[in-house]
Amino acid sequence: MARKASTFTLVGAGAVASTFGLALLGQEWRPIGVFGRTPDSPRARALAEELGADAGISLDEACHASDLVLIAVPDVAIHLVAEELALGDADWSGRMVVHTSGAHPASFLAPLEQHGARTAAMHPLQSFPGPAQPGALRGAYVTLQGHAAVTAALRNTLEEIGALAIEVTESDKVAVHTAASMISNFTVTVAAMAREVLQTTGLGEQDVVAMLQPLLAGTVENIRLRGPERALTGPIVRGDIPTVERHVELLSRQAPHLITAYVALATETVRVARKTARLTSADAMEILDRVIEALPIPPASEED
Repeated sequence: MARKASTFTLVGAGAVASTFGLALLGQEWRPIGVFGRTPDSPRARALAEELGADAGISLDEACHASDLVLIAVPDVAIHLVAEELALGDADWSGRMVVHTSGAHPASFLAPLEQHGARTAAMHPLQSFPGPAQPGALRGAYVTLQGHAAVTAALRNTLEEIGALAIEVTESDKVAVHTAASMISNFTVTVAAMAREVLQTTGLGEQDVVAMLQPLLAGTVENIRLRGPERALTGPIVRGDIPTVERHVELLSRQAPHLITAYVALATETVRVARKTARLTSADAMEILDRVIEALPIPPASEED
């Protein structure tokens, strides 16, 4: 069984760093240091105080005293942070260094690996829009990729936290992250679009927000129980062309800036509906014709 690490340092003090920090603390890992964008980062100091880490320790000292260094910074900064750490005086031999990017592999930590560190990438398939919440990782999938000993140790800890660890290859990381971004980010975007359409009515803002919530929750549950194709409902899968036309007409009048997104989503919905043969080929073609007709016509160029 892989050895469970006992001490950790966080490089990064945002929502992901604080979520993992609290989770590790709950499993009796001992925090050594927390570091932000600047040496006097208020967020890093606040998180260090919350975790019980030494707010005055240097980065080199903290890394040298830690079994695990967790780098939770924006993707563009990962390699730069690794290079900066590699220039320090810490002994990296056998130390575990992990970043939390979903799109980038463990090899982004190559400067530290060249100094003897064992590296991995650990990415939670969970959203963290605000302050860290205890138990935020419970039940969430977390992808692991990198050095076998590190992923084994992380798997043990994640299981104790209540998360679900799954190992992925370096080549699969981008596909997994793309899918995760689509389901998380675009769901929020579509919810914002739906709210905007409702705001064109006489409904109050409180009603607009409230009435979408059970529908969204029910849709997610249907997907869980039946899968995306069988969970699909609505006018497109029914071949209800007049209703689709009414939707397009309303958007053209009340929210024309949403037409392009609606057409893209409707087109993909037709493809999903056809997978279960609940939508006939003829109805599918007619729906596509009707929604594509609604696309705004770009202005003619001078050459035309």
